[in-house]
Amino acid sequence: AAVTLAAFLGSAGILAYDLGYLTPVGLLVNLPVIPLMALVTALGAGVLFAGILLPWIAGYFALCLKVVLNMVVAVLSLASFVPAIPCAGISAWPVVLYYAVLAAMTVCFYRFKGQTAARAFIDKPMPL
Repeated sequence: AAVTLAAFLGSAGILAYDLGYLTPVGLLVNLPVIPLMALVTALGAGVLFAGILLPWIAGYFALCLKVVLNMVVAVLSLASFVPAIPCAGISAWPVVLYYAVLAAMTVCFYRFKGQTAARAFIDKPMPL
Protein backbone atom coordinates (compact mmCIF):
# COMPACT_ATOMS: atom_id res chain seq x y z
CA ALA A 1 0.00 0.00 0.00
CA ALA A 2 2.84 2.41 0.80
CA VAL A 3 4.60 1.75 -2.50
CA THR A 4 1.35 2.23 -4.41
CA LEU A 5 0.67 5.49 -2.57
CA ALA A 6 4.20 6.73 -3.29
CA ALA A 7 3.86 5.84 -6.98
CA PHE A 8 0.51 7.63 -7.17
CA LEU A 9 1.82 10.76 -5.45
CA GLY A 10 4.92 10.76 -7.62
CA SER A 11 3.03 10.45 -10.90
CA ALA A 12 -0.10 12.48 -10.08
CA GLY A 13 1.23 15.79 -11.33
CA ILE A 14 2.49 14.37 -14.60
CA LEU A 15 -0.74 12.48 -15.21
CA ALA A 16 -2.87 15.53 -14.49
CA TYR A 17 -0.77 17.73 -16.78
CA ASP A 18 -0.20 15.34 -19.70
CA LEU A 19 -3.33 13.18 -19.73
CA GLY A 20 -5.83 15.53 -18.09
CA TYR A 21 -7.16 13.11 -15.49
CA LEU A 22 -6.26 11.26 -12.28
CA THR A 23 -7.36 7.76 -11.31
CA PRO A 24 -6.86 7.14 -7.58
CA VAL A 25 -8.75 3.84 -7.83
CA GLY A 26 -5.39 2.12 -8.31
CA LEU A 27 -4.67 2.68 -4.64
CA LEU A 28 -7.53 0.36 -3.70
CA VAL A 29 -7.27 -2.05 -6.61
CA ASN A 30 -3.64 -2.92 -5.95
CA LEU A 31 -4.45 -4.29 -2.50
CA PRO A 32 -6.17 -7.44 -3.81
CA VAL A 33 -4.41 -7.61 -7.19
CA ILE A 34 -0.80 -7.71 -5.98
CA PRO A 35 -1.25 -10.87 -3.84
CA LEU A 36 -3.20 -12.47 -6.68
CA MET A 37 -0.35 -11.73 -9.08
CA ALA A 38 2.04 -13.44 -6.65
CA LEU A 39 -0.22 -16.49 -6.92
CA VAL A 40 -0.16 -16.19 -10.71
CA THR A 41 3.64 -16.25 -10.66
CA ALA A 42 3.78 -19.24 -8.32
CA LEU A 43 1.15 -21.19 -10.24
CA GLY A 44 2.85 -20.36 -13.55
CA ALA A 45 6.08 -21.79 -12.18
CA GLY A 46 4.10 -24.80 -10.98
CA VAL A 47 2.66 -25.36 -14.46
CA LEU A 48 6.14 -25.11 -15.95
CA PHE A 49 7.85 -27.51 -13.58
CA ALA A 50 4.90 -29.90 -13.41
CA GLY A 51 4.83 -29.98 -17.21
CA ILE A 52 8.49 -30.97 -17.25
CA LEU A 53 8.58 -33.37 -14.30
CA LEU A 54 5.00 -34.60 -13.75
CA PRO A 55 2.92 -33.87 -16.87
CA TRP A 56 -0.26 -35.46 -15.49
CA ILE A 57 -0.38 -32.87 -12.68
CA ALA A 58 0.21 -29.80 -14.87
CA GLY A 59 -3.48 -29.59 -15.76
CA TYR A 60 -4.42 -29.03 -12.12
CA PHE A 61 -1.94 -26.19 -11.81
CA ALA A 62 -3.28 -24.70 -15.05
CA LEU A 63 -6.85 -24.92 -13.78
CA CYS A 64 -5.90 -23.10 -10.55
CA LEU A 65 -4.03 -20.53 -12.62
CA LYS A 66 -7.13 -19.94 -14.73
CA VAL A 67 -9.25 -19.37 -11.62
CA VAL A 68 -6.79 -16.85 -10.16
CA LEU A 69 -6.47 -15.00 -13.48
CA ASN A 70 -10.26 -14.79 -13.71
CA MET A 71 -10.30 -13.28 -10.22
CA VAL A 72 -7.76 -10.64 -11.33
CA VAL A 73 -9.85 -9.83 -14.40
CA ALA A 74 -12.99 -9.53 -12.25
CA VAL A 75 -11.33 -7.09 -9.84
CA LEU A 76 -9.94 -5.00 -12.69
CA SER A 77 -13.22 -4.94 -14.57
CA LEU A 78 -15.02 -3.72 -11.44
CA ALA A 79 -12.39 -1.02 -11.02
CA SER A 80 -12.93 0.18 -14.58
CA PHE A 81 -16.37 1.49 -13.58
CA VAL A 82 -14.87 4.01 -11.13
CA PRO A 83 -14.71 7.39 -12.87
CA ALA A 84 -11.49 9.36 -13.22
CA ILE A 85 -10.97 12.84 -11.81
CA PRO A 86 -10.85 15.29 -14.74
CA CYS A 87 -7.96 17.77 -14.73
CA ALA A 88 -8.03 18.98 -18.33
CA GLY A 89 -6.41 22.29 -19.11
CA ILE A 90 -4.16 22.44 -16.07
CA SER A 91 -1.10 24.63 -16.60
CA ALA A 92 2.49 23.75 -15.73
CA TRP A 93 2.79 26.07 -12.71
CA PRO A 94 0.42 24.14 -10.41
CA VAL A 95 2.27 20.96 -11.31
CA VAL A 96 5.64 22.54 -10.48
CA LEU A 97 4.20 23.85 -7.21
CA TYR A 98 2.79 20.39 -6.41
CA TYR A 99 6.19 18.74 -6.87
CA ALA A 100 7.94 21.50 -4.89
CA VAL A 101 5.56 20.99 -1.95
CA LEU A 102 5.94 17.22 -2.23
CA ALA A 103 9.74 17.52 -2.21
CA ALA A 104 9.67 19.91 0.77
CA MET A 105 7.41 17.54 2.71
CA THR A 106 9.73 14.64 1.94
CA VAL A 107 12.81 16.56 3.09
CA CYS A 108 11.06 17.67 6.30
CA PHE A 109 9.88 14.14 7.01
CA TYR A 110 13.33 12.62 6.68
CA ARG A 111 14.99 15.38 8.71
CA PHE A 112 12.43 15.05 11.49
CA LYS A 113 12.63 11.27 11.39
CA GLY A 114 16.43 11.31 11.61
CA GLN A 115 16.46 13.77 14.52
CA THR A 116 13.98 11.85 16.63
CA ALA A 117 15.77 8.56 15.98
CA ALA A 118 19.14 10.06 16.97
CA ARG A 119 17.67 11.73 20.05
CA ALA A 120 15.98 8.51 21.15
CA PHE A 121 19.28 6.66 20.81
CA ILE A 122 21.28 9.27 22.76
CA ASP A 123 18.73 9.65 25.58
CA LYS A 124 18.44 5.91 26.10
CA PRO A 125 19.94 4.84 29.46
CA MET A 126 22.63 2.19 29.33
CA PRO A 127 22.24 -0.80 31.64
CA LEU A 128 25.15 -1.53 33.97
